[in-house]
Amino acid sequence: MVPLGDEATSWRRWPRPGGDVRSALRESSTAIRDRLGELLTGAQRAGAVRPELSLPELLALPAGIGRAMEQLGADPAGQERFFEVVFAGLRPH
Repeated sequence: MVPLGDEATSWRRWPRPGGDVRSALRESSTAIRDRLGELLTGAQRAGAVRPELSLPELLALPAGIGRAMEQLGADPAGQERFFEVVFAGLRPH
């Protein structure tokens, strides 16, 4: 696993001109997924998140949330209700 501390954000980790940007992005993406997986597992063990929620499902949420926010537009009350539903759905029943 690639650490997300100073090492991961260091300018030395960025590819040089002509370097492999995709490889660097893949490495960062993998590190983020690993950490999110650890956070999800910890939240599930603590009983804060539904035990059947998988990492791919969690990762899909931002795409759906982004689309929903586009549909809701500038409706703060609607946005608040939407997030209440999302967070309620993440909690164990």
